[in-house]
Order: sequence, then structure tokens, then C-alpha cells
Amino acid sequence: MSAKAELQMLIERHCETIAGEVAAVSDSLAVLWTSGSAEAVRSSIEHAHKIVGSSGSIGFPEVSAAAAALEKALKALPQDDMTPGRRAPITALLEQLKVSAASMSPEKSTLAKLEL
Repeated sequence: MSAKAELQMLIERHCETIAGEVAAVSDSLAVLWTSGSAEAVRSSIEHAHKIVGSSGSIGFPEVSAAAAALEKALKALPQDDMTPGRRAPITALLEQLKVSAASMSPEKSTLAKLEL
């Protein structure tokens, strides 16, 4: 298999699996809003961070940037304040990530345009 074909396979796989990663962030946040647990915060940050790295590496900078903004907001979230006022900006960032991820397709990857 050529390097170009292998890269195309990786890009396609990422496009297929990113919805699961975004759902994992969303699920962790749902737990966070109901429990306020430190583990839910950690899980949300870890999933967002994974999206930052994988999407950035595979050629989707807008998805990576949306996940990075969410990760940053989660890291700044005070553990003792899960009021709706604190939730709203994070929920908005999650929605932005969902929109960015939903618009992904293999041909939109910056790596798909590389000549190998």
C-alpha cells in the first residue's frame, strides 16, 4: 500500500471515530454537571485533549482549535462552582466542537492535499 493510500485510510478512520470522541466529551460533561466530580472534569479534559492532538495531527486544525478552547475552559473551571453561569460558556464551546466535527470529511483534511 502506498504512503498516500495509508494516509488516506488514517484520515478516513479519524473522520469515522471523531464522533465517538466528541460524544465521550459530552458524556463526561453530563456527569460533571450532575455530580461535580473531579474525575468527570479530568475525563472531559482528557477527551478534549485527545481531540486536540489527533485532529491537529491528521489535518483538521479547526476541530483541533475548537477542542483546545474547550480544554482550556475546562482547566479553568472552578471545582466548587458548577452553576449554570459556569456551564453556559463550556456548553457553547462543546456545541462549537460538535459543529466543527460534524463538518469533517476526508477531503477537507489539510493532509489529504499533500503530494507524497
